[in-house]
Amino acid sequence: MEERQLLNVNDKTHRWVLQYVFVPIIDRALRQWMETHNTHKIRTENNRTPNMMWFQSLVQGDIQRYTSVRNIEQPPNEAVSDAIRDLQLSEDDTTYLVPRDPCPLSQHNFQQLQTTIAINRNSTSHGLDIFGDVMQFVLAHPTEL
Repeated sequence: MEERQLLNVNDKTHRWVLQYVFVPIIDRALRQWMETHNTHKIRTENNRTPNMMWFQSLVQGDIQRYTSVRNIEQPPNEAVSDAIRDLQLSEDDTTYLVPRDPCPLSQHNFQQLQTTIAINRNSTSHGLDIFGDVMQFVLAHPTEL
């Protein structure tokens, strides 16, 4: 994107648009991969899936043996909170972190962006078309000061 002059990483607006468009796309791809991975059968484990093996470890009650099971009993909230604070990030209700750069749009224009451009639509260019649409919208609606 930088080579094609589509993205200037030193520009706060460009970074905000990049995160606004691609964080949900990456999140969706990771969720799809996770679903596929956790439900695929493993031949060397008698065709059990990772989900089945994890559930079996819960049923057997061997809590201290597996970190993932131990984290259910004692979540590592403090470590996550410390990392978020150290990186000066903020968290909202979603599953991903909020972009560091402030939204360059007024509240009204941001709501208009959300209703005008569907960032979760299918893209034939790995999201570049959506990035371009959002960038055009943002540049056409500068924040009123």
